[in-house]
Amino acid sequence: MYICGILSITIDDWNKYLDITEEEWILNRIRECTSTDRPAGDETFATRLEELLGRTLRPKTIGRP
Repeated sequence: MYICGILSITIDDWNKYLDITEEEWILNRIRECTSTDRPAGDETFATRLEELLGRTLRPKTIGRP
């Protein structure tokens, strides 16, 4: 998964995964995605979420259209 820079992984054992100490840059990316309400995944993941939810999740241009 990669929109905000999170590594592409599938997690089967969440307890084991959450016990791992992550590098600071990964934690910063998670914080960034959380604070901007953006999905932490690649383009395919974001597109799939947008289709399922029926709304745009990617940032739009700032200002008046």
